[in-house]
Amino acid sequence: MNKLYPILLVLLLFAVSCQPDDAPISNVPSIDLEQAGPAVIKENVDSIYFVIYYKDGDGDLGSNDPNVKNLFVEDTRIGLVYKYRIQDLVPGGAAVGIEGELHFSIPNTVITGSGTQEEVTYSVWVIDAAGHESNRLSVGPFLVVE
Repeated sequence: MNKLYPILLVLLLFAVSCQPDDAPISNVPSIDLEQAGPAVIKENVDSIYFVIYYKDGDGDLGSNDPNVKNLFVEDTRIGLVYKYRIQDLVPGGAAVGIEGELHFSIPNTVITGSGTQEEVTYSVWVIDAAGHESNRLSVGPFLVVE
């Protein structure tokens, strides 16, 4: 019987891992980093790209109003916040769970100190139409060089 326990344990773990994820998505948006780069950035030349994976349970992440800013990227060295607009992601304003990728970039950055290179880290978050703020991602560090 003792030899049967490991086999039963493996079968149990396999059965549990194959169950579908029926948990509802939270109405508070959440984000995860998929990609960002490049690791080394030439000052005032290179763009920094980001690919963020998002989830929002009621689909109200995004807006077609050009004055609304709902994606934020903060340069944590100096507190400078870049503000972007995510367009409506759900046609007709339906309250449905959504998930996908956001692709965006910062055109360039600078060295803020007196050296010839400097590390920079960014904080990234989104806010949905109901005012729910997502978790904040810390992205980096990137090395900025002259």
